[in-house]
Amino acid sequence: IIFSLLLCRSFIFLGVYFHLLLQSHACGSLLNLPAAHWAVRGSSASGVGDTSEFLEMSPGTINPTQIDNSYAALGDDGLQEFAKSLLRSPTVGRVRSLDLGGNQITASGVQYLCELLRNLPKLEVLDLRDNQIRTGLAQLLLEVPFRRLRRLDISVNGIRDDGVRSICLTLLKGGVLEELELTDSGLTPHAGYALAAALRTNRSLRVLKLGFGSLRDRGIADLANALKASNRTLTDLDISDNSLGNEGCEAVAGYLSHPQCQLTFLNVSVNNIGLEGAQCLARALQVSPRLATLDLGCNPVTLEGALSIIRALRVSPALRDVDLCTCGLDNECADVLLEAVQSNPRLTRISLYCNDDIDPLHAEKIGEALKLNQEAFLMQQVVSRRRKKVAVVCGIVAAAAMAALAARLLLSAGRR
Repeated sequence: IIFSLLLCRSFIFLGVYFHLLLQSHACGSLLNLPAAHWAVRGSSASGVGDTSEFLEMSPGTINPTQIDNSYAALGDDGLQEFAKSLLRSPTVGRVRSLDLGGNQITASGVQYLCELLRNLPKLEVLDLRDNQIRTGLAQLLLEVPFRRLRRLDISVNGIRDDGVRSICLTLLKGGVLEELELTDSGLTPHAGYALAAALRTNRSLRVLKLGFGSLRDRGIADLANALKASNRTLTDLDISDNSLGNEGCEAVAGYLSHPQCQLTFLNVSVNNIGLEGAQCLARALQVSPRLATLDLGCNPVTLEGALSIIRALRVSPALRDVDLCTCGLDNECADVLLEAVQSNPRLTRISLYCNDDIDPLHAEKIGEALKLNQEAFLMQQVVSRRRKKVAVVCGIVAAAAMAALAARLLLSAGRR
């Protein structure tokens, strides 16, 4: 009997846990514990003084697992002092996130960065955006064993193709890296080829941002073909402003239409996609199984190409958010778009900025239709959450009934 009661209580606690877990997914987070994620910021002239003072406080009063010292004008000398201050902290081994973006760190300062990072065994997020590391990245990746690193932002550092090759030979070869940001890194088609070779075997990367480069059709086609061949983990891809034309767009469309494609976000804005590329993309959108967000803004797709894309929105199985800014749409496109929004309730957001040939009345009608879709989507989410709660309650009741039945059987056996 005691065993049955304990079993029943365990099932009840388990049900309550799953109930709270579902609520956490609905509301954003289960617990709000800001004390466990301190942001360390330097505000002195060198960006070091306040940080040093902060880190030398009593270790029982703070827990610096997230350190943000971005845009503090450190420079290489300031980075050396910052590294020394952090290494003196007794909690240095607990740091999980480090942001040193915008600090004018050069290749000469990488040695201090290596010394610091070797003593952060639990580091999962490293943000080095908007520095001048350049060729120093190879030294950093060779000297520091990033065993737990899940997110790396090395954007705007001028690492070029050699830096990408270093990343492919270290972080993307095995490892656990999930997010890689290489925006404005001076990449050419050779970088696309290196990334393609690495992604054929990589099984961890989910987010790849390659915007503001020069990958062109060749580099993007290599990348898309590699992803289509074997990659089943990538969900977010940003190849905006890479001189992508019709040829490369055809390869991207082939990847999108593959039944095993996992992409949910694709940014191909500010490229050279014309009529042929738009038509290939339209055919892919009709069958793409998971793509929910597409940014096609600032592309010369022509009116015919725009109409092809819009007609594809009617039957797209997953698209919810589409950006068609500066695509030369007119009132005819707006009429077809209104029909697409009304016939596909999944569409909840469409951006039409800088399409001056669409008059306000047509834009207002599209906005009203999108609002109805948004309300229906939110209602569907509420119903889905309620069904999950009902399932949890039913599970608890069933567990309690089973425990009571087990108790009765045990009691009956004891009397016999």
